[in-house]
Amino acid sequence: MALPANLTTITVTGTYIDISGNPIAGQVKFTPRAVLRNVTSDVIIINSTITVTLDANGSFSQALVATDDTDAAPVDFTYKVEEAFVGGRTFDIALPAATAGGTIDIADISPALADDGSGSLYVDNDDYIALEARVTVVEALATNANDLLDDIETELNAAIAYSNTAVALIGDYTRALTAISDNRTGIMPLLFPSKSA
Repeated sequence: MALPANLTTITVTGTYIDISGNPIAGQVKFTPRAVLRNVTSDVIIINSTITVTLDANGSFSQALVATDDTDAAPVDFTYKVEEAFVGGRTFDIALPAATAGGTIDIADISPALADDGSGSLYVDNDDYIALEARVTVVEALATNANDLLDDIETELNAAIAYSNTAVALIGDYTRALTAISDNRTGIMPLLFPSKSA
């Protein structure tokens, strides 16, 4: 069974050669990042992997559903691309329905790799997802730390209030004891009356 006729497809082409100009042997794999639903023909398109084998020239051509086709849901998904050969990369691409001529070369949409000896200057999608997960964990820890600091501040303020109350009470007791001490001559007979003979 073919794809529903109302879906827009974009043809992705490409050619891979090594540094000596020899064709690369291998495969390129495309996996939609979402299960698609055709909104008009009630067809579910499972996000299975499409594997394309490079020909003798290291080239390929493959038609894929446009990633922003409004006849498919969700709109604006991406494809995971895996270059299944030595030195191959993994990255994501988008295929807009408005692509001129309905064809695009993978060289025009894949991440450029520039290496000045310090390593690659791009992050592929898998690395990005891993980094995003780490950032999420760090943000959660920061939120928990802020909540804990708020709790500590609340408890500290309560302790200060209790301390102030205790100091005030000690002051009251001290003044009362001073007053008793100053007037003990008059108070003692009241507290300890002498027994009649």
